[in-house]
Amino acid sequence: MGRWATIWGDLGDLPVRSGGQLSPIIKKSYVLFYFSKPVYPQPPYVLFFAGFLASVSSGYAFSTALQQSVNEWNSRRSTRILATLRGPKLQIPFFGICAGVCVFLASGIQLFGFSAKVAYAMGMPMTLLSGLLIWSQLSRILTLIEEGGSKALDLDSF
Repeated sequence: MGRWATIWGDLGDLPVRSGGQLSPIIKKSYVLFYFSKPVYPQPPYVLFFAGFLASVSSGYAFSTALQQSVNEWNSRRSTRILATLRGPKLQIPFFGICAGVCVFLASGIQLFGFSAKVAYAMGMPMTLLSGLLIWSQLSRILTLIEEGGSKALDLDSF
């Protein structure tokens, strides 16, 4: 046992052949077991909840900024206010929402056993596509409000 015991540590109560030698199968399996990494790493639960929290808090900031700007526009009826809505005052919270959603999605995918690279490779395009579609829809709604006021959004009038 001398060489294996000194290189790989104490072999404990492993069965030995006569003469004190471990069988080759036991040596190989012990070495693989001793130095193998876990098959599935611990899922990123902290990132899962951090992404969710970042999305919710950025969503609240986005909602507040949008409501304040629309209320200001409603009191003044200026087209310049709606043009500034598409600026950094609204884009920064929207980017925070998208970043939080991306981390949330990727962490959720990792819960199913995918690696981080695969999870972010799947989460980033979904987030980017969804974010672009939502931003284009918001731009269309703001254009409708600018052209016809808040009555342009009244869907019950038909």
